[in-house]
Amino acid sequence: MIKNTYFLMMFALATSAPVTQAASTQSSTATDGYDDQAALSLIEDTIQQASALNQADKTAEGIILLSSAKKDLMELSLRPWHKTLLQQPKPNLEGRPKQEMIYYIALFRSVSSDLNFKPLEEAKLPEGYPDVGPVGEVVEKSYPAYRMAYAEGRGSFGRLFRHIQRRDIPMTAPVEMTGDQGGSMGFLYESVRQGNAGDIDQIEVVDRQPMTVLSMAVRGKNSPQSVELVKGVIVAYAQEHQIAISDEWRVLGYSSPRIPAGRRYYEVQVSLKEPGE
Repeated sequence: MIKNTYFLMMFALATSAPVTQAASTQSSTATDGYDDQAALSLIEDTIQQASALNQADKTAEGIILLSSAKKDLMELSLRPWHKTLLQQPKPNLEGRPKQEMIYYIALFRSVSSDLNFKPLEEAKLPEGYPDVGPVGEVVEKSYPAYRMAYAEGRGSFGRLFRHIQRRDIPMTAPVEMTGDQGGSMGFLYESVRQGNAGDIDQIEVVDRQPMTVLSMAVRGKNSPQSVELVKGVIVAYAQEHQIAISDEWRVLGYSSPRIPAGRRYYEVQVSLKEPGE
């Protein structure tokens, strides 16, 4: 269940700055099989009708309309993330009809903003890295070997940033985070031919082997609560499709703090087990 704090976060994302500008070469287009256009049309029509009812002081009728539209959305083939959001129990808003309408509209706008989302490229991807996946869809992705400046614990970002400045290493995206060891972080080099592996500048430069992962991209600022929810979606997808996954997770962050929350994006990934494991 999503707690009220997550609902408030979702509302902030849904009502933030437009998320459809400055598209890069990266793509957030889902593969065939999801009713994206039908969902967008239903959401747009429902919000227009609900807004008109609200302005006419017919809040109760608006809530009935929105509740019915939510059920209609659930009948469509939705991206896994959106199906999960819509399945979450509604917060207790008894006696607060205006807030109940805000809840439904925020939920719908969050889905429509995801479906219209175009990633903003702030930095280059490392050599051979695939583009970010479509928001809300679980996909399989393969990554080449890569070199990474790695640090653990408090102050990781500062140590890593000083390292790339001192060594004249361009900043790339994404930044890799694993969440263990008190919060580890990695800045990816542009190429495995750049620099050398080893301990340097109070950080460690490490070489990672090629990997294949299950991945889901999410719009917004990542939080421990949202990452855990995404992990649950990926695990359920792996079980449904009989895909053997490991217990090695990572989060790839693509957006700097200067980007508004509604235009940020990240990926949650888990590596697949090798044959025979």
